[in-house]
Amino acid sequence: MATDPAPGGDRPIIAAAPEDRQTIAATLTAAFHDDPVFGWFFPDADTRRTKMPELFARLYDVDMRFGSVVRSPGGEATSFWRAPGTAVTPPSVFIRHMPALLRLFGTRLGRLMAVSSAIEAHMPKGPFWYAHFVGVHPAAQRRGWGRAMMQGGIARAAADGVPLYLETARIENVRFYQALGFAVTGEWDVPKGPHFWSLTKAP
Repeated sequence: MATDPAPGGDRPIIAAAPEDRQTIAATLTAAFHDDPVFGWFFPDADTRRTKMPELFARLYDVDMRFGSVVRSPGGEATSFWRAPGTAVTPPSVFIRHMPALLRLFGTRLGRLMAVSSAIEAHMPKGPFWYAHFVGVHPAAQRRGWGRAMMQGGIARAAADGVPLYLETARIENVRFYQALGFAVTGEWDVPKGPHFWSLTKAP
C-alpha cells in the first residue's frame, strides 16, 4: 500500500480505516452529485443518489488495496491517492468487479469504460503522484478542507521529486487547483462525453 500523504495545515488529516468505508462513500456521493462525469453516468438525480454510494464504496476498496485513503476526523472530507507507478488500475480489478458494475451501470457500462480509458490515456509519462479523488461534503465546503487534503499530497510529491497529477471535469475545480500552484497541461473530451482538464504541479 502507498504511504499516506502527510497531514497539512491546521486541518488534521488521518489515514482511513476499513470501518470508514460507508462514511467516505457517502461523503463522495454528496461531493460529486453534480459532477458532469457522474451526471453522464447516471443522468437521473435519484439514480445517482442510489447508485453512487456503492460505486464509491467499491472504489474505496480498490484504493485501499492499491493506493491510500485519508480523511478528516469527522469524515466530511477525503482524498484517494496513488503513488508513482500505481495510478493505473489493473484489468483484473475490473474483471473482479464486473458483475457489480453491470448491475450498477447496465447499458451505460460503456460510459464508465470510456472515461477510464480516456483518463489513463492522458496520464503523464514517467513517475508521478496521482490524486485519484478529492472530495468535501457540500455542508463542509469553504472551510479549508479541500486545501488541507491537497497539502499532504503536494508535500509528498515534492519530497519524492516527482509531479503531482490530477484531472477534473469542473471549471471551478481548475481555478481551485491553479491557486495551489497547478498548471493546466491538457484539455480533452471523452467521446460523446464530458470535457476534462489535466492539471500538473511540478515538484
